[in-house]
Amino acid sequence: MREFTPIPRQELLLAEDWMFFVFLLCILLITWSRFSEPGQLRRMLNSAFNIRLMRQEMREETQHRYTRIIYLIVFSFMAGMCIYATVRLAAPSLAPDIDPALFYLVLSASVGLIYLGKSLVVRLISHVAAGDFSLSEYLYSLLHLNQVAGILLLPMMLVVAYSDQKTASVVLTSAAGMLGLTLLYRWFRGVISALGNGVPMFYIFFYLCTLEILPLLVIAKAIR
Repeated sequence: MREFTPIPRQELLLAEDWMFFVFLLCILLITWSRFSEPGQLRRMLNSAFNIRLMRQEMREETQHRYTRIIYLIVFSFMAGMCIYATVRLAAPSLAPDIDPALFYLVLSASVGLIYLGKSLVVRLISHVAAGDFSLSEYLYSLLHLNQVAGILLLPMMLVVAYSDQKTASVVLTSAAGMLGLTLLYRWFRGVISALGNGVPMFYIFFYLCTLEILPLLVIAKAIR
């Protein structure tokens, strides 16, 4: 009689029961926004790397506020998932001794609160300085690119959660690289826009150091 040698099935790296509901919620939110506002997703993707189209959308206010909130919720969930997966994969000892779902919710809420706080600070600066100085365009670009990043992160995080460790590592590295490039592109576009509006380089450098680079350094220091 022929004998068969069993091959152990590879365990999923990160998949947990609660992740299914997170991904399902994000998919339902995007689907609902597409039906309620047809064409918005296509316009958003087209204008992500086209300043002229983005400025046109900004002037015409083609995106409703609730749609913007939906995509920013998706970004917070997916960015939180990216951080959660990075900790679990690269440095599991950094994960606190709490329920994984609660840890993930704290990360996602932190991402949302950070960008909410940044939006409030930008508006406050504009109010105190009694001028726009291209800050409204920078804020719109910040939120706009985050929305696009959230959409791109969704399929990548699905692969990370429901694949073996080797595949998850490659895709997670790609996701982190994509977020890094998005951040650099946003900074570059913000600097070009500010210089075009006559903002002195000193104030641009000061803003980038205090509200963009310094928080990243503090987070990196805390993790290290």
